[in-house]
Amino acid sequence: MTDSTRVLPVIFISHGAGPAWFVDSRKESMKSMDGIDMHSKSADMMRNLRSVAGLPRKPRAILVISAHWEEAEHTVSTSPRPSLYFDYYGFPESTYKIEWPVRGEPQVADVVIQLLASNGIKCCANIKRGLDHGVFVPLKLAYPEADVPGDIDILHFLINKLYVIMAFAFNAYDAGLIRGC
Repeated sequence: MTDSTRVLPVIFISHGAGPAWFVDSRKESMKSMDGIDMHSKSADMMRNLRSVAGLPRKPRAILVISAHWEEAEHTVSTSPRPSLYFDYYGFPESTYKIEWPVRGEPQVADVVIQLLASNGIKCCANIKRGLDHGVFVPLKLAYPEADVPGDIDILHFLINKLYVIMAFAFNAYDAGLIRGC
């Protein structure tokens, strides 16, 4: 199996402490973030995600299961140009001005919805909601050029997250996707 045909892995991606990876605790009045800010080992790991995770190639898209957006039903973002949703508070003003003009991948989102449905998991689409900090914070570090689309599967209950992760792992659908949560 070559790198171009190898199925990309399911990986767990932490988002750190809110937008802390974009805070310089040495310069801003956030000394409490020393060790978890932009100079931390965890921020460095996200900047080097491809090599740390052993990814053989850049993914076509990234499917993220986020705990920061709850809906009554499983929901997939279908926005072609998702905005950023700053769902945190008490951080420096600069963290509310972060930009990451990533594009969505509505066609992949449709496949995700179909895969869930084929496994008996009811799911709906949402074209309006932006990317929450659990998505854009780590992925902006890993892909600062915003050159990998992110499709977000949002789940209501933790037990359902495990179910969906397993469904995707066992279906082994691969269109150049990294699956992360």
